[in-house]
Amino acid sequence: MLRLLLIGFTALFLTPSASEEEIQFTPIEKIFPIHWKASIGNVSFRENLLLTPNEIIIGSNGEQYKDYSLSDPQSGVYKINRKNGKIVQRFGNEMIGDMDVNGLLELNQKLYYTNDNEELICASMDGKIIWIKPVSGDVEHEPVLLYHQGKPMIVYATESGEVRAVEPEKGKTIWTYYAPGFYGWKPTDNRYVFKVKAFFSNTGFFFIKPIQCDLNRDGTEDLLYLTLSGTLYAINGSNGSLLWKNDKLTIYAIQAAPSAKGSDGFWAVGAPKADHYTGSDLIKIKPNGQYQLIHHFNAYYSTGLNLCKNGNELLLNNREYLYTISKNMITDSTPRAVTVPRKHFWLDTMEQFNIYDSDMLFGNQSFFYKKYGQCIVNLVQYDLRGYSNGFIEIIALKDKQIVERLKLPGRSEMQPRIEDFNKDGSPDLLINCSDGNLYCYDLSRPKI
Repeated sequence: MLRLLLIGFTALFLTPSASEEEIQFTPIEKIFPIHWKASIGNVSFRENLLLTPNEIIIGSNGEQYKDYSLSDPQSGVYKINRKNGKIVQRFGNEMIGDMDVNGLLELNQKLYYTNDNEELICASMDGKIIWIKPVSGDVEHEPVLLYHQGKPMIVYATESGEVRAVEPEKGKTIWTYYAPGFYGWKPTDNRYVFKVKAFFSNTGFFFIKPIQCDLNRDGTEDLLYLTLSGTLYAINGSNGSLLWKNDKLTIYAIQAAPSAKGSDGFWAVGAPKADHYTGSDLIKIKPNGQYQLIHHFNAYYSTGLNLCKNGNELLLNNREYLYTISKNMITDSTPRAVTVPRKHFWLDTMEQFNIYDSDMLFGNQSFFYKKYGQCIVNLVQYDLRGYSNGFIEIIALKDKQIVERLKLPGRSEMQPRIEDFNKDGSPDLLINCSDGNLYCYDLSRPKI
């Protein structure tokens, strides 16, 4: 949040030159026909979606990611017709409370989801509540499913520092882990006092969905959580005990390696805390919590939020380059920065300004585009020339070149999703924008 505020503050003291207007990106609808759009509010980068034969089921943060009122008319869970984008149903949107939903889990024709009203909910597929359990704080990602000795467990983690596993039928607790410094609600506490306190405070502990892997080889997947402060927690999936903790890093993003889970570690982008302001590192984290430096980036903003698998390679973005990772090293880099001259507000000097935001997301899978063959979509959350504008890149996987930059209807935080959403046999792009619409574009029939 501080980084975003600083970017916004800097933008107030920079004025664009005329030549900046010459660099314009083609609106996406000029290239890819739109199938439909649905008004559902804002979707975060932590959101997942579920597909049924006829519908898309997705959670929403509503009109804004942070609710400052007692209700939000757009938050909750949406069921959307895959073919025409019509909203079939909306639920999980009680009148009072912060009903932002950041992910859903389906198990045995039941939906499990959490919200910013500090609740874990089990519902039928048509939204009817089966049970509700109070939780210790906001949950900002989807619940995950573990199996221990053949029995399923629903696991969630709160921003206040709790990880809890419950059985699916009635939500009975199986195990609980409280991180050092936990400051949320416990079952013996006054719930009303906690709710009032939670409304006027921001928490920031367990925020991102964990990586699941059997770290200790006991037959049950364990959970690797990255906190907003960059600390890694490895939680035993069998009993909720702490396997290890690494708080020597300031990590921006982490992703499992493409090989067998837990066998050779995880990729992370970050830096040891002592070097936090001197650059960023590509790190390989071992299953025991130790790490190996793979590559150092001099630029501080080296914070691509995920990696793309391309055969035996991995691709990683930062503001200046698209990097290729192979055999535990950087093997190639493709320049990708777009710079424009800007006049400094008070120094009366010109400087080159990179329009790239540092938070970028690769799409979930590749597709074939024109003569370029297999391509991947990369989302740039917003263009630094204007916070209200985001864009996507289409990157050819064969030579790692950017072949298109397309302007979105607004900025976006949602990972681009590629799938045959409207069931016509061809790939589509699904993405949410800051205008509150979920857009479905046809990738198979480019107009130009």
